[in-house]
Amino acid sequence: MQEDYDLEDVDNFQPTDFRAALLAPPPKPKKKRKFDVGSCIPEPTYIPWPDDVGKPRQRLAEIKPHRIRHEFVPNVNHLLSTGHKRYSWIIPVNGTLPCSVPLTSAIVVPPDATLEEIGGDTSIVAASQAHGTKDRITWTPADLLLFWLWLRDTRKESITGSISLSFTSMPAESAIPDPGSPSISTAPFPRTGKSSSSSKEKIHYIALYHDAAQSLVLRSYFGSFNTLKMWKVLKQDSKDVMESKGFGQPVVERSVLKNARLLLADESGRGVLIS
Repeated sequence: MQEDYDLEDVDNFQPTDFRAALLAPPPKPKKKRKFDVGSCIPEPTYIPWPDDVGKPRQRLAEIKPHRIRHEFVPNVNHLLSTGHKRYSWIIPVNGTLPCSVPLTSAIVVPPDATLEEIGGDTSIVAASQAHGTKDRITWTPADLLLFWLWLRDTRKESITGSISLSFTSMPAESAIPDPGSPSISTAPFPRTGKSSSSSKEKIHYIALYHDAAQSLVLRSYFGSFNTLKMWKVLKQDSKDVMESKGFGQPVVERSVLKNARLLLADESGRGVLIS
């Protein structure tokens, strides 16, 4: 039997107020953690060749020249055999060097990065534990510092002739056009010795200056960079630098530059070839 009620006898209705929920601001997205790529390389960021450097040792002469993948200029072999030319290998650290022919890009994975912080790209995480590819060089800060210190030690030993180093950056919108147009800066940058990594989008790279006649064997030499082997030949003062940064002996064997497509630039910064 249905029972009727008098509205005066019914308790007051308490409505649910959704206004606070509807008007509340959306949760702020998690800020992407900034990582200072420039902090990976200690000052000075330009290292000239020693005054007493000698001719390349026989060890370098026995190395097989690296394969040329693309030529930007005619008569490349003639250019490389000409004396008194200083060329530079451009080794990317972070970003992609724009070029009409694809070059290998690079990324530095922070030591405590999580999957979410690097955009959920599982390939980056996987690559940080493996060898490099033709598409991307994946550095860890420890790898990058080890590579820089190994090059510095190699320069002192005269194994590769008169080489000098520069850790450099350039605006991301810059380009590496075909010959006949301006290209990247291969001069020591910045001249104060400080790495500029605080500006907007930057591409960071190491420039390895050398005698042009040694270009292709030098490419094979530093392309064989292996984290475990290089640690064994690292000088004690360089190991001390690694340890001061919190990096000890590598536990994972990685060939960071394996299969990379790198640019060789002439004295004016124009592309000569890719190898």
